[in-house]
Amino acid sequence: MRNRYRLMSTVYDREEESQKVLPEKRIFLSVEGELKKIGYDINYRRYLRKYNEELDEFAVLVDRDAQTHSETNMFDCIRHCRDNGYKCFIANPCFEFWLLMHLADIEKEFGERLDEIKENKKISEQHTFVSKEVSDRAHHGKRGINFAEKYMPYIEKAVEQAKKFSSDENDLIDNIGCNLWRMIEELKAYGK
Repeated sequence: MRNRYRLMSTVYDREEESQKVLPEKRIFLSVEGELKKIGYDINYRRYLRKYNEELDEFAVLVDRDAQTHSETNMFDCIRHCRDNGYKCFIANPCFEFWLLMHLADIEKEFGERLDEIKENKKISEQHTFVSKEVSDRAHHGKRGINFAEKYMPYIEKAVEQAKKFSSDENDLIDNIGCNLWRMIEELKAYGK
């Protein structure tokens, strides 16, 4: 027996045994069709009740994690964002790399070890290589991040370091880097 999941006005069938649930447990997902195909939920825009197209911008932040997002999914997401006028920010190999840019001199401390950052192997139950570096410096895990205290004072440092790596969305699919610095600069320009 197949279970049915309602996506907007379309019903899709899931055939994999591991994805089946009891028929009485119907799951209603709220996602846009195009991004659902590539595994991204972009319906957050619906929660922006007072979204003003002339004043507000909508963006998607992708935590690259090569084990999670295939190259095809990444290209599809970038194309979808461009086609719909969304900003697309990507952190590769992971969002923690952006955080690490606030806390360390990447070139000086990791210049010879950038392959380790790109590979970002899991080194314990709680950490990958990059998340451990962040945790050791900022003294927090995945929860309890106090961005205002631990990271905002070093935002300029992070922006300058991020500019030294790949920034183009397509380049970020295979290369380490993060283009969040663009968002920071847009916010600073808006505030002037």
